[in-house]
Amino acid sequence: MARKALPWVIGGVVLAVIVTVLVVALSRDEFAGSDDNIPISGDATATAPASEAADLSSPDKAAESFAAAVAAGDGPAIAELTCVAEDACIEQYSKGADPAELAEARDKIVEGADELAVQLKGAEFGAVADGPEPGMKQVDYRTPAMAAGETGYLIFAEFDGTWLFMGGGAKTAP
Repeated sequence: MARKALPWVIGGVVLAVIVTVLVVALSRDEFAGSDDNIPISGDATATAPASEAADLSSPDKAAESFAAAVAAGDGPAIAELTCVAEDACIEQYSKGADPAELAEARDKIVEGADELAVQLKGAEFGAVADGPEPGMKQVDYRTPAMAAGETGYLIFAEFDGTWLFMGGGAKTAP
């Protein structure tokens, strides 16, 4: 079961995030222009150093820290806030993961920082629920650019007393 998490992390999550961003960006005009100081809910801001100022003590605080790191646009620092940056975390959640797949997942996170920043612009984080596997939590969020009934979510894995990013996606209420 743990081995099944890696394809979900690499394929499903990264692809879902990128596809969601592209669909939303192409269907709305709100993303025109640039905003170097993207507001994020809570105390996190776009100017906070990504990994140094990160509060990973709970899933909701980790979500705010992750969003702030994404807004800052520092891909390598963003990758440090993810489970794929920690070999022991990957071993815990995806035993026997292929090192080449892990490197690919890290690269996709770094390369996708701009798309994630657009997707998380103005995010307001809400409910924390159980994630897809034991030890994981899902943090729901909404942004001003989302359609009615649409919410996004980020998934975090508990590792060594911290919560590290595992993936995310979007869902629409029926």
